[in-house]
Amino acid sequence: MSQRLDFMGAWVTFNLSQFVWEVGAWQFPYKNISCLRLIFLVEDKGLRETIPDYFPKRYANLVTLGWSQAPAKRPTATEVITELAEIEKEMKVSMQMN
Repeated sequence: MSQRLDFMGAWVTFNLSQFVWEVGAWQFPYKNISCLRLIFLVEDKGLRETIPDYFPKRYANLVTLGWSQAPAKRPTATEVITELAEIEKEMKVSMQMN
């Protein structure tokens, strides 16, 4: 049961990271790839979307970690949300300084 929960947590983190990418990139991922082919490409071949150059470094790192091919290396969903909150604070401070 514990391994199943660990996998489910890693799956949730992968999908949360995908959503974070979609929000930052402002587009839908994997255009023109069928669902069945996409499953194979992501799971077996490690296909990931390209992270745009304009992503802040911490944001890009967060997405990259969440997409790790090794599920055990992915942060938890709570860690993703906590990091997003920290990134938001950092951005607000940066905007106030400008």
